[in-house]
Amino acid sequence: GKSSLLNAMLDSALVKTGDLSEKVGRGKHTTRHVELFPLTNGAVMVDTPGFSSLDLPRLRREELGDYYPDFQDYSTECRFGNCLHHREIECGVKQAVRDREIADFRYNNYIHILEEVIANERCYR
Repeated sequence: GKSSLLNAMLDSALVKTGDLSEKVGRGKHTTRHVELFPLTNGAVMVDTPGFSSLDLPRLRREELGDYYPDFQDYSTECRFGNCLHHREIECGVKQAVRDREIADFRYNNYIHILEEVIANERCYR
């Protein structure tokens, strides 16, 4: 999984990887700690153990779009300035998804996280 991808990106075998599990057809967990790998462009790649959930406790729904820079060019086409790109009409982001300029999976991930953020907002009131 992530470790194999990191090895491919670094063009080396710096990170230990395990065999595939015959039972479930995916990699066995071999990463036990977080490790940072500096890249040549100054960025840092992080190898982490697998995780199944992400907690977004204090993110506000209006802020989520800021984490999707690929939405920015299209959000200027939204009818409403506070568009969340979810149920609003005349949404530039949703049109870009229909036009296949934004990938379906990317938009669907955004909607999934948006719904979690909205649910979390209710818990913190």
